[in-house]
Amino acid sequence: MSALTPSDAARLEQIRRAAEPQPNNPSPISRRSHEAALAAAIGPEHQIPEHFNLHTKKDLCSRGLANVRPDRDGVQHPHASNPLHESFLTAAGRAYAERHGIPTPRRRIVIITCGSLKRADLGGRPSIPAGDLYVGGYHKSLRRTADALTAERGVVLIASALHGLIPPGFLLSPYNVRLGDPQAVTAQDVRRHSLHLGLDDTEVIFLGGRAYRSLVKAALPDCLTPLDGTAGIGYQLQLLKGWAVLEAESQRAAMWAEARRRRERESRTTRCTRCQLLHGRVDAADLLPGDAVEVDGHQLLVSGTRATENGLRVQLTGGPRGLDAMLVEPHAGVDVRRPPEAFGPMRAHLDPGGSTFDASPSHPCGCQCAHCASRRSAHGSGAAEI
Repeated sequence: MSALTPSDAARLEQIRRAAEPQPNNPSPISRRSHEAALAAAIGPEHQIPEHFNLHTKKDLCSRGLANVRPDRDGVQHPHASNPLHESFLTAAGRAYAERHGIPTPRRRIVIITCGSLKRADLGGRPSIPAGDLYVGGYHKSLRRTADALTAERGVVLIASALHGLIPPGFLLSPYNVRLGDPQAVTAQDVRRHSLHLGLDDTEVIFLGGRAYRSLVKAALPDCLTPLDGTAGIGYQLQLLKGWAVLEAESQRAAMWAEARRRRERESRTTRCTRCQLLHGRVDAADLLPGDAVEVDGHQLLVSGTRATENGLRVQLTGGPRGLDAMLVEPHAGVDVRRPPEAFGPMRAHLDPGGSTFDASPSHPCGCQCAHCASRRSAHGSGAAEI
């Protein structure tokens, strides 16, 4: 995955000469670490190539320019116990490469759902690549559109009910598991897989049905889901066919522009240093259960959303009688405070009176960010309200 092609090697040599640190502007890192960061920047996965030694990789990690991703089970292995010594550029590493003249955009990811119809004859093999296992018409249509979306650059992943997020080359045997079955993956599993794959610093488009969409958005809340609100498989197939044709290049570019906007919006949110909640503004369509919002002066939690003919109905809890929902346009901006792990146990709660949004049952938020401080001042409370 990290081997350089001859053309990449030639390009890297050209980049080295062009971006070589000048005597009057010395690089803050060693030449070898500098070269490793530039080499990773031109690779599709932004991985530090294998031929750079462990010392160089550890140096980049210590400076925040690279990191070691956790494994699929969520275990973070230090370099010393990581047999592959795999390191990848962080957002700071991409920015470093950009400063040295190398365009290093975020990676593009398209996630598609698996399919219930699977190849029965594996040709005597115990397993085959996931991309060859699913043979249903809906999955094939999703794959054609995903391939068109990633033709210029990008990676396709498959959301499997049993295995979670996997690349098309992942070897699988036939199975019969649906979401909700005891063996099926959960949102926590998908979140762990997304961290293993480094999806926190990517632009993500999801294509698939409602159940898988809910699963993926719980782990990647800012991914773009262009099939939202579509009525039935037939209409989805029609849309997918239209997006996959060569003439739809402008539509695909618009999708990636929206995916980038969502990722940049998330990167601009701020985290309370004390309560660890994310403060930011999201589209109403992207509200998640557990998001904290303010309505008519009341601090409420979102319990769910539902599309209606007149707009998006947002179900609310924690407010006075009669204030259990609001109707908004799907793309209307809403200010929220969100737990950083939206799928996990809430790190915040409503007190018994339903008016105070605290960091934990025993430790009220005392952070000094402008949002929390203004709420404390307004309400004269030791705990910050939404």
